[in-house]
Amino acid sequence: MLLKHSVTLAAISNVDIESGAFNPANVTINVNDKVIWTWVSNFHSSTSDSGLWDSGIFNTGHVYTNTFTSAGSFPYTCIVHGFGGTVNVQGGGSAPTVAISSPTDGASFTAPAIVPITATAQDSDGSVTNVSFFDGGTFLGRANNTPYTVAAGLAIGSHALTAVAADNLGLSTTSSVVNVTVSAGATPLSVTITDPVDNAILNSSLAVTIRATASDTGGSVTNVQFFDGLLSLGNATNSPYSFSASLAVGWHALTAVAFDNLGATATSAPVHVTMGRYLPPITNGDIAILLQPIATNLAAPDYAISPPGDNSRLFVVEQNGLLRVIQNGALLPEAALDIQSRVSPPLVRTNANDERGFLGLAFHPGYTNPASPGYRTLYTYNSEQIPAATMPTYPVPTTATNNYKNVVNEWKISSTNASVVDPTSRREVISFGKNAGNHNGGTLAFGPDGYMYLALGDGGDANDVGLSHIVPGGNAQNLSTPLGKFLRFDPLNPALTPGSSDPISANGQYRIPANNPFQGPGQLKEIYAYGMRNPYRFSFDHVTGDLIHSDVGQNNVEEIDRIVMGGNYGWPIKEGDFLFNRTNGPAGAAGTIGAPPGNRSPGSPSGFIDPISGTLGTLEYDHNDGISITGGFVYRGTAIPELYGKYIFGDLALKTAPVRADGRIFYADLQTGLIKAFPLPQFGGSAVLPNGLTVHGFGQDADGELYALVTNTSANGTGGIVYKIAPLRQLVANLSSNNLDISWSIAGGRLQAQTNSLGGNWVDVPNSTATNHVVVPIDPANGSVFYRLALP
Repeated sequence: MLLKHSVTLAAISNVDIESGAFNPANVTINVNDKVIWTWVSNFHSSTSDSGLWDSGIFNTGHVYTNTFTSAGSFPYTCIVHGFGGTVNVQGGGSAPTVAISSPTDGASFTAPAIVPITATAQDSDGSVTNVSFFDGGTFLGRANNTPYTVAAGLAIGSHALTAVAADNLGLSTTSSVVNVTVSAGATPLSVTITDPVDNAILNSSLAVTIRATASDTGGSVTNVQFFDGLLSLGNATNSPYSFSASLAVGWHALTAVAFDNLGATATSAPVHVTMGRYLPPITNGDIAILLQPIATNLAAPDYAISPPGDNSRLFVVEQNGLLRVIQNGALLPEAALDIQSRVSPPLVRTNANDERGFLGLAFHPGYTNPASPGYRTLYTYNSEQIPAATMPTYPVPTTATNNYKNVVNEWKISSTNASVVDPTSRREVISFGKNAGNHNGGTLAFGPDGYMYLALGDGGDANDVGLSHIVPGGNAQNLSTPLGKFLRFDPLNPALTPGSSDPISANGQYRIPANNPFQGPGQLKEIYAYGMRNPYRFSFDHVTGDLIHSDVGQNNVEEIDRIVMGGNYGWPIKEGDFLFNRTNGPAGAAGTIGAPPGNRSPGSPSGFIDPISGTLGTLEYDHNDGISITGGFVYRGTAIPELYGKYIFGDLALKTAPVRADGRIFYADLQTGLIKAFPLPQFGGSAVLPNGLTVHGFGQDADGELYALVTNTSANGTGGIVYKIAPLRQLVANLSSNNLDISWSIAGGRLQAQTNSLGGNWVDVPNSTATNHVVVPIDPANGSVFYRLALP
């Protein structure tokens, strides 16, 4: 016998969500049919007025489907922009009935008007579940029980009130319109938002300052409260009324409510803003690391490096002027060098935002070679006061005051103790006058060619404009000043290199490579590359020789560059690969040109070198992911093979107020151009460092292993930590007769045990805290034994 199976297929109706409408706005379907909404424009939703469905807010390309299982008329809106549509479903039960009973049509009120709105609703074949109230397309509130009432604050003007009743079958009905009017009354209190303007598109990484004016002829204004929708942002009590708030990415409706001494209130017209971003967010990668604390209770460590060939020592620079030594994994009690009196002043050690101090360290390539003129020689880069009757090698390039100088000093290591610098051996090599306290750069390093490389910031003021900035054009693009440049020179005393063909500097303290790229009239011959804002950290890849640099951006974009001889990296004409205005002019206001997503312009104008790009992206990010890039090193160690060849770096902080906090550590693939954040399982899997720690620098030892240098205190505190970047530790167990041999990758955790069943009673295994290997006897009487490694 042949059986035939028949089904009735549900019909599908398609609706496109366009920039200002649903298309078509009204569709008619049968019970169990589907409606599919397709986003052909950004920042929209499909949201039922009765709560039956809500797609959420999405962008172009998203698709959302809802199946309608009962009959009725179902109005819906885009909650972002307020336009609406209706789905009419045929068949099924009866929709509820609803009518507004109070206020009556044509009623009038005097501001400030808090109006109770009441509706009656019945359902012949089900039960009313809720009644929602609207002022035109604006949702006023919802009541779930009879009497169905909400109280709404209505602004001066006309209002079209409706009620929408929904029942247990999913059916809904909209009442007839009740029109009411609110007049100014006897107390003409008014308030207007003056900034930002309506429909502005703003940078989501910056706080928005909302400004309002308020007046009151019948009394006096006491305060103005600012709202984002129904969320109170803050309060201002003095004119001019303003409040700064951080708003999430997306669309916002801002209002201001003024209050006076008579108890009156007035609400401004809404101002709509869209918070955008310039670049996609950085997401967590699939490489997790362990941050192993090597040294704690430091102040503000900012750089670390090992002498050539020294596998036991890591020299750590502290901003406060101390050079510390970690030897065989332990911090030595005495500093190798103390230049605190040299760096403070100008450094204000109590100011966590001060960018001056002890910033850089480099060992000469011939450090270990007794035949080299660089034997036992190292160099520091730090801020100092300018002695009376002296001038820096390169003063400020304008008539502005030289308030302090940044200096490259040469030192010798002690002949009797390799962990101590001879404090009497200092020789000043080169110095640079500064007016502003910021944009000092910070790194000096020897390249594969044996020359020293030093990077300097643009002078310090925003947009490369200010007292110490050349007009026109600024410092970074002007080859007559070292500011905003990479410099290359031989720092040895020229008397020690008589056979060199490189010319001697004007101050007689160093040589300038004869093949440096800028040799023209008026050009500074030390310049190797230019167009930098604040090149705080750079490093050489010891395998490829590439010079990788992280330039700290201004308001929006942080970038990673590959520095080449003679290269121009664009600042202040570009920030990352975005066009930038140095000053206000025909192209727009000073800053990154255009509201988010901005005017991204890779490869244009010609002549500039953009951030490193790969097959999948460009190595730059906006200030939603951090406020100040902290450059690091290309990983060439062996402990974490999956990181080999990747650039490890970080960002100082995610938060700027009330203090800078919440640094993160990243890795970048120099081939694909992708940046990922390290998840940190020891801190719950988040990529954000705990306890408000900020990322001030990185270190590299002689084995190519890397260190993160963080702190949550200023340069006079004790919140500094040197973390070794280590692989996650996994237990490896081997059975040998009646013993269990347990090992893990790196010491620093605690092996814990628990017998018979898993619970909360873990016990530390004796002698397991200072090692990565223990042997424990097997006791058959214990039954099952569980082991775990507890991280510090």
